[in-house]
Amino acid sequence: WSGITTKGWDYQQSAVVCTVTTEHPHQKMARQRFLADGPLAFLPLADPHQCSIVWSNSTEEAELIGQLDDEHFKQILGKAFDFTLGEIITVSHRASFPLKLSHANHYVEAGFALVGDAAHTIHPLAGQGVNIGLLDAATLAEIVLDANNKGRDIGSLHTLNKYQRRRKADNLIMQLTMDAFKRVFGSELAPIRWARRFGLHTVNKHGLLKTLFMRQAAGHRFANPILTKR
Repeated sequence: WSGITTKGWDYQQSAVVCTVTTEHPHQKMARQRFLADGPLAFLPLADPHQCSIVWSNSTEEAELIGQLDDEHFKQILGKAFDFTLGEIITVSHRASFPLKLSHANHYVEAGFALVGDAAHTIHPLAGQGVNIGLLDAATLAEIVLDANNKGRDIGSLHTLNKYQRRRKADNLIMQLTMDAFKRVFGSELAPIRWARRFGLHTVNKHGLLKTLFMRQAAGHRFANPILTKR
């Protein structure tokens, strides 16, 4: 209803999501395998044997996976994940959603602002959608609180444009970075596979680089809003 337009593209993929119980505990560690059709992630939950899974596939394959009975699904899921956490014991109801990259041409108008998936969508291969959405919300809250404390109009374009300036470019960089990762890790070309292995080995071998990548993936930035530091 706002009339704000977006730019982006369709990955021609869908992500299958559900909750699973595994034979072995996840040890509070997120795990991901890069398969031919897309990444498969096991994300730890509070229960040491439960994970939320995100399995990116071609849209056609995702539809077929969604039609499997639970027993068959547990078998192919365990095999796809190389039984890293042992057998899949139980699975919840499965859902799927299309994967697209989209970015609003602007985030704000007088009286309202877009945050999170309303402003941008991103490929889920590194789980960054939640992080940048939370940074949007924290940044907007910080700016609105500051304006209110100074007696300024919290819904004015002058106020809300500060939020757009702080978040729009950062979100675009993250989107394009994840898109590049998706293309690199999804390629089976020999030179790219070699470069991929070399890059991962280099990062893993050098502590400073590894720490930098881990901090970035965890949402730590040099100029994070104050609300994210509490």
